[in-house]
Amino acid sequence: MYIVYKENEIKQLQLKYLLLEMDTVKISEDTTITAHCVISSDDISLDEFSVINKKKSQHIELIKNYKLKNWNKCCDLITVLMGSFKGEMDSFYNILLNRIDELKTTKLDSNWTGVVNLISSEIYKYYKQ
Repeated sequence: MYIVYKENEIKQLQLKYLLLEMDTVKISEDTTITAHCVISSDDISLDEFSVINKKKSQHIELIKNYKLKNWNKCCDLITVLMGSFKGEMDSFYNILLNRIDELKTTKLDSNWTGVVNLISSEIYKYYKQ
């Protein structure tokens, strides 16, 4: 899986490849980045070519519903999307499912937007090095 987050790379690559939004991550007090997965034609099976726009729309809908905390809709969409793009996104979809399981039992602020805050996260210490 090839992941990009720099705006100039995203703009260039989206002209030639399918880019799917993954996570938006807060990396400092004033900086967030949005990671995208690059899907090449090699990652699309022949059967999927005819429905690739539908799969892309379903993925966009998944990210939108995640940010809206529509957990059941997210799980339904992940079930549909799992295995798409020759399984290239399956590890992300599994991470998202696990995260949703945790978030279902977490009291979230009303202004929660789905941004992963690495600054206040235990994982941040690995990114600082």
